[in-house]
Amino acid sequence: MAARDWSRGKIRFALEQKGITEMLQVDRQNGLPLGTVSTTIRHPHQVGEMIVAAVLGIPAHSIWLSRYDAAGQRLMPQPMTAYRRPRAAGHGQKAKAA
Repeated sequence: MAARDWSRGKIRFALEQKGITEMLQVDRQNGLPLGTVSTTIRHPHQVGEMIVAAVLGIPAHSIWLSRYDAAGQRLMPQPMTAYRRPRAAGHGQKAKAA
């Protein structure tokens, strides 16, 4: 079984365990533009990854396995799969009107 990146929920839970109730706190404490940490969880952002890893006290390559190689070096350029979002669910209506 291939190793996967931590899920958003797992990262949020780990931050909550450190006493951080909202990700904007991390942005403010580190002088980052608001939303940086939230974006980092979904898309590669080198500074955001380092900040989150430092707050959690673990290496960034342990959290985002797809963004780093086996030696723990950040991949440059990042693989396109790191930027793809899952397809949004449709609104459930039929293609044709009734």
